[in-house]
Amino acid sequence: MNTIIASTEMIGVLPTGEERRIAIEIGTPYAVSAEEWRCPIALPGLHDNLSDIAGADSLQSLTLALRLAHTLLGHFEADGGQFLYSDTREAVPLEAYLPSHKA
Repeated sequence: MNTIIASTEMIGVLPTGEERRIAIEIGTPYAVSAEEWRCPIALPGLHDNLSDIAGADSLQSLTLALRLAHTLLGHFEADGGQFLYSDTREAVPLEAYLPSHKA
C-alpha cells in the first residue's frame, strides 16, 4: 500500500470469544487512467489481500473503499462478532464511523 491517509485499530471479538486485532487502513487514491482511479484498502485481522477499489475519480474510489470497509465490518457484526476500542474495551458503534445514508 502507498501512503496510508486514514486508519484505526480495534479488537474484534468472534462469536467463539476469540479476540484479534483488527486494523482499517485506507491509502491514497491514485490514477490508473483518465477514466479510472483506485484506492488501496486493508483490513488486517479481518480480511487479508483486498484489492484496490476502482472508481471514476479519486473521490469515488475513496468513498467506495470506505463503504466496503463499513460493509465488511457490518457483516462481521451480523455474524455475531463484536468490535471493542483497544484502549477502553467499550463497544465500537460502527454508525459513528460511517452513518447510513437516509434520504
